[in-house]
Amino acid sequence: MSGLCSPIGRTGRSLCARKRWQAALSLTETMLSISLSMPLVLGAMQLLCTSVAEQAMSHQSLRIDQDAQFVLNLIANAVQLAGHHDPYELPSFSALPRVQGLDDATLGARTSIESGQSGAGLFGSDVLIVRFSGAGPGIHALMNCAGIPVSASVNNEATSVTQAQGDSIFYVARGTGGENELRCKYRTASGWDSEALVQGVESFQVLYGLDHDGDGLPEQFLRASAISDAMPRGVSAVSLWNKVVAVKISLLMRSAQRVQQPLTPVTWNLFGDVYSARYATTDRGTRLSSDDFTGESRHRLRRSYEQLIFIRNPLPLATSE
Repeated sequence: MSGLCSPIGRTGRSLCARKRWQAALSLTETMLSISLSMPLVLGAMQLLCTSVAEQAMSHQSLRIDQDAQFVLNLIANAVQLAGHHDPYELPSFSALPRVQGLDDATLGARTSIESGQSGAGLFGSDVLIVRFSGAGPGIHALMNCAGIPVSASVNNEATSVTQAQGDSIFYVARGTGGENELRCKYRTASGWDSEALVQGVESFQVLYGLDHDGDGLPEQFLRASAISDAMPRGVSAVSLWNKVVAVKISLLMRSAQRVQQPLTPVTWNLFGDVYSARYATTDRGTRLSSDDFTGESRHRLRRSYEQLIFIRNPLPLATSE
């Protein structure tokens, strides 16, 4: 073994040293190998960035779906509670419709609902008003959209029960950080209050299904202002609103964060192409496009959702026709 590394020739360089010198790469060879491997490195980095962007978009999409489902379930529960009353007790709010609405409007957080709208709706968003009677104490009490129980009021002197009015009012307002949010407005012992339900609701649209022949099914869906315009002479507003047997909800939701991938221009027809073709110019917010959004919000991911909700509580005899 020692003979392999013994000095060779006049220079005295060993065979082992010559082998180590031959195994090294020259600068030219090193630069060539780096240049050849760079496309692979850049391709791997691009694949990683694309994977991260797609994962972020998938997360944002899932978050939008979850928020939309939460909102639709909450509104569905409130609408199905509309007009609830004890058949043995006459509701104190029988002069008011069980479901009512405002077109293209927003409300103040603590102002009275009787004062009406406090401004135009964000991207044409509507206001949905649901009324019901409270019933039962404690765990049996019905709840408004904020999750606050609305129990029946008990008169101890007469040992009788009167039904307290419950309100669940949905509208869109600008929240903290400039984000649009769906809010719940409700009545308290000291007045009105509101609570944010979920952020990212870009537009909230409502249509009301009217039952003209009394079979319990809607023959016509109209926006709130169209119901007022279609009111026949001699028919009260309460009577016409109490013909509403179903509510159609449409939402345009947006992601909380911007997405990194470029988004293609999109147009959202919140109640479908047929409705938009006829009423988009008069029912603001039912047709929105990417061009309606500017600045940083233009790069948000958006999706539309729609749901039909039937009112299941029959009207009190005092207000039925």
